[in-house]
Amino acid sequence: MLYNIANPHGGDIYGEEKIELDYSANTNPYGTPEGVRRAITESLGSLDRYPDAKCRRLLRSLAGHEGVPRDYLICGNGAAEVIYAYCEAVGARAPWAAAQSSPNPLSEAAAFQAAQSSPNPLSEAAAFPATPEALRAAELAPTFAEYSLAFMHSCADVKKKVGSESCSDEGKSAVCDCGSKTEQNDCLERDTREKREIIRYRLKKENGFAPDAGLLSFIEKEQPHVFFLCHPNNPTGIPFEEGLLREIIALCGKLSIRIFLDECFLDLTSGIWDAKEMLAENPHLFILKAFTKSYGMAGVRLGFGMTADTALLEKMSRAVQPWNVSTPAQAAGIAALKEKEFLQKTVALIEKERPYLKSELEKMGYYTTDSVTNYILFEAEKDLAKELRKQGIAIRECENYQGLDAGWYRIAVRTHEENEKLISAIRKVRGK
Repeated sequence: MLYNIANPHGGDIYGEEKIELDYSANTNPYGTPEGVRRAITESLGSLDRYPDAKCRRLLRSLAGHEGVPRDYLICGNGAAEVIYAYCEAVGARAPWAAAQSSPNPLSEAAAFQAAQSSPNPLSEAAAFPATPEALRAAELAPTFAEYSLAFMHSCADVKKKVGSESCSDEGKSAVCDCGSKTEQNDCLERDTREKREIIRYRLKKENGFAPDAGLLSFIEKEQPHVFFLCHPNNPTGIPFEEGLLREIIALCGKLSIRIFLDECFLDLTSGIWDAKEMLAENPHLFILKAFTKSYGMAGVRLGFGMTADTALLEKMSRAVQPWNVSTPAQAAGIAALKEKEFLQKTVALIEKERPYLKSELEKMGYYTTDSVTNYILFEAEKDLAKELRKQGIAIRECENYQGLDAGWYRIAVRTHEENEKLISAIRKVRGK
């Protein structure tokens, strides 16, 4: 529960204002599948018993659905808990870094297995190489805020330094907007605490916020311990090109850098490459997914992660309480994975309605991103969200995303009737 803390996310429709249309949360426009609702109802007869702490039936279903071994999987109380457990587990440099002494480091799964040969491989903190410097994470700007929140979670007060070596430290924006000759992508924000530091790679509006090859030199120069990536990115909706993402995964493996790849919105896209085929040969790669968005299960809380690094999964498991995934959540997850037609129907709706929303927003003169998933980032008047709430409509204000400021918004893609109401409301606010 958030206690005297502001909610940094969308979906907060429980205040005094009456919200009839919630565009601030990117959940399935069709809601929750009927089969999932039935499974939850049928699970209520078991509420007097503890949940399966090992999620056995759910893991079997997930392994079949994703095409990965069961021991690659871990479940959590929503994607957020998986993020926090991951950050707790990577409290030192990647455990498989011990395998780097081999002639061909990390290019083969055998290199990772070699690091497992100690009597108690990687399950204790002592197995991690010492890191006298601050543990450093990298992420994009803008991107989902929970990565940095989780990474900094257990540390002291943050100290912020804005700017790269060639930039002034007097920059006031979230990501350095200095007037130096340095490219904006070379300008970094550094959040530093006693044992944590976050550096950010700025995505450019003029490039449509698309990840670019500059990330490769950024990785080689900064060499963080872990890199948080989102594919497609939130809030922009822009995916990585397959070739670039493959290069990033390979480079990070070579440099002993962990990759946390958030693919929570990938199932709501069409034809976008999934990196899970690289899991077996890349134990530094961790992929996050969730049922929240794809199956309209935000209130149930169920997410999962995939990696070949089973030692990491064990450490993540130790970071959470045993019964973190409830019986109704496990039943809902098993049922959701059977809803193939429902998911296909959802993707078809999104592919039809997203261009409509984008076109209508651009007719009003707003900049919009070329999103490939169920939300759109756009730039408009700074009071738009406030005025829409007066009409009972919530949209996501994005000024708390690093690299964005007031006037940036994210909207979900919903049914055509709802989308027409949103566009009409925006035109009313604009007086047109």
